Amino acid sequence: MFKILVDTSAWWHWFALLDGNQFDNTRNKVHAEFFQQLYSLCLANKERMTFLHNQRVFEEIGKYQKQFEIKALPYSRKIPIPLSRADGAYRFDGSLLCGGRMGGSLRELLNLSGYQHEKRLSEAANNFSGGKAFYELKARSREFDIEHMESALEADADYFVTADEKTILKPLRQVQKDFVDSHAISRIISICLSPEEAYRALIKAWL
Repeated sequence: MFKILVDTSAWWHWFALLDGNQFDNTRNKVHAEFFQQLYSLCLANKERMTFLHNQRVFEEIGKYQKQFEIKALPYSRKIPIPLSRADGAYRFDGSLLCGGRMGGSLRELLNLSGYQHEKRLSEAANNFSGGKAFYELKARSREFDIEHMESALEADADYFVTADEKTILKPLRQVQKDFVDSHAISRIISICLSPEEAYRALIKAWL
């Protein structure tokens, strides 16, 4: 079974397209249109491929949760996240593993370009005064992309499909040569694709 973990961004833009929303960013519309083709391919090949999601994807989908339940859940298998912080971001319902195999394996990505993630997170925690959940703060939410990708590795996903070019696709590809092939970061780079790339790769492989 071919397994594709779909990042929140890819679902979000597709649901916006289905709602007839206007796109300020034409790239996001392209991502949504190609995800429609990828989705149709999955429905036509249910015996050969499946989507994957985790609890955080469902939480992040926000106003589109009903559409997610209707459009995604019948064709997507829920998988756990191997490692997260106990700050209220997740429900303890089997969505989390205590480290798993891949928990923490991609944390180096948080410090790219000299960004001092742990220092910034510590500062945010020290200055936290309530009013909203800690996991909603920018310093903490940076970790969610990493948790999604580690979730994909934990599940041995074949593809990690995202429409997030700015904070996932481009940064990953910029550091591709910095890690040996056996490193977990090299593995996630090799499977991290845009909806268009994933669709074209599947068509090429299956024709």
